[in-house]
Amino acid sequence: MIRRNLIAAILLENYVDKLDEINQLDALKQLADIYHALQEWDKVSEVVEEMLRVASFHYDLHDESCRRHRDHKLYKRPLYTYILHAQLMRSCNYEEMGDYKTALDTLPQYMDHSWIREDDEEARRIKAQYIEWGTANTYLYRVMDGQIEVLDTYVEYISNHENEIFMALFKIVQLANQYKWDVDHVIQRFADYIPYRKVYSIFGEHNKFIHEKNYTQFCSELATYYLSRNRYKGDDVIMQSVDLSAKLDSEQQVIRGTISVDFEIAISNIPKSC
Repeated sequence: MIRRNLIAAILLENYVDKLDEINQLDALKQLADIYHALQEWDKVSEVVEEMLRVASFHYDLHDESCRRHRDHKLYKRPLYTYILHAQLMRSCNYEEMGDYKTALDTLPQYMDHSWIREDDEEARRIKAQYIEWGTANTYLYRVMDGQIEVLDTYVEYISNHENEIFMALFKIVQLANQYKWDVDHVIQRFADYIPYRKVYSIFGEHNKFIHEKNYTQFCSELATYYLSRNRYKGDDVIMQSVDLSAKLDSEQQVIRGTISVDFEIAISNIPKSC
């Protein structure tokens, strides 16, 4: 799957600049999402900057009445949303690279909407969505920077935004493993969100490939969290399959490989999970 998506991204990238402006923006968005899922952060940055450049050029080129007509007839989304999405992904890219200060500094780029002329119901809903994401990310980036005192505030905020809960829980468990935090209270509070479920925003279902990849990583992080606390005896962990892959490095005269293990852990008071 990863190899197939990488090949698709490479092929798509070669044709993006040959597309008309409408399809070009959608192609750039898809390309950025693919590279994000593949964790190719340099490529994400490159594509996002191009999407921002193209979208900003066309948004500035047309007046409001012309944009309204063009957006309705041609674009899948209002043109300004491509600018907001590019700015959101720019911030997320800094997060993924561990530069939380810069990620925080870039939040106003998609939370300040003073430059958007449209003020219809759709525009107000879109603006509210990006403010919600920006507020959640403000807390998240501080927590990711090790500021555990912000954790409970973050948890309270996302508890009122159902579509934010899974990703927040994923990040919190990941951070608990990194910083050796005890987040049992958070896991118990959001236990209903541990089983796989689709995630939506006002734009529809979240990218399926990215969400499934996040869920797989979440299962691994949750297992690591419980196992690292030595709460379980060997009999509590059921090994379902073991996969070994290795290759010979003739220059270094060593064998390098990985062992993947599928397992199941019985966790009391938590419904069916990973």
